[in-house]
Amino acid sequence: MSALAAAFRLDGGPVGAKTPRLLGEALADRGPDGIGAWSEGPVALLHFALHATPESSREVQPAEDRESGLRLVFDGRLDDREGLRRDLVQEGCPQPGDTDADLALRAFAAFGPEAAAARLIGDFAFVLWDARRRTLVAGRDPLGIRPLLYHCDGARILLATEARALLRAGVPPVPDEGVAAEILAGGPWTRGATLIRGIRRVIPGRILVAGAEGIREREYRAIDPDRVRLQILYSDTYKDPASVAAQAEK
Repeated sequence: MSALAAAFRLDGGPVGAKTPRLLGEALADRGPDGIGAWSEGPVALLHFALHATPESSREVQPAEDRESGLRLVFDGRLDDREGLRRDLVQEGCPQPGDTDADLALRAFAAFGPEAAAARLIGDFAFVLWDARRRTLVAGRDPLGIRPLLYHCDGARILLATEARALLRAGVPPVPDEGVAAEILAGGPWTRGATLIRGIRRVIPGRILVAGAEGIREREYRAIDPDRVRLQILYSDTYKDPASVAAQAEK
């Protein structure tokens, strides 16, 4: 599995070289097929490549769309590439791209972050820099198969596939005793929390938008746990979960 990391200064100041370097050092082993990095002004994006498909060997990340001013680091696999390519062509995109990262980037440019994330079918995590709006957007697939964690101290936000990268970049390794107590008590675990204070998970099915005004989250796709459970239990029938549930009640 490949990996990604990003740093963004919310106040618009320069991100500098130290933080991206520390993030890169922590995750270097996740990029046996190459490490891509880009930095400008308040933002830095890093991608650690592990080629798992033929097309991934042709990826160049961070990916750039000059027309829209978007740059993307993408960790994932798309399962409906041809369907997404058809949608993009219908939207007037003459050359949607060949790799998963290129297709995802074109989708973000054509549909916007929320609508594009909802159209992506597969498992993924991404960080998108919008130079025109001066915002950083991050998201995960609805089932949360690909990890993505972040830390925000009010001045900057750091994101990475693994918590060790955030710790290497200066996040204090302080245990979150409240989360530990929730786990030991067997109760519900605070959504998005981790065992390290100040490090949170990007919640599956949501995008996180960071800009000068701070950080906000928006849900782009909700998952019904009952429907997911039925799909898993009866996946070999290839039936709609509603029909399966109706038959189960008989």
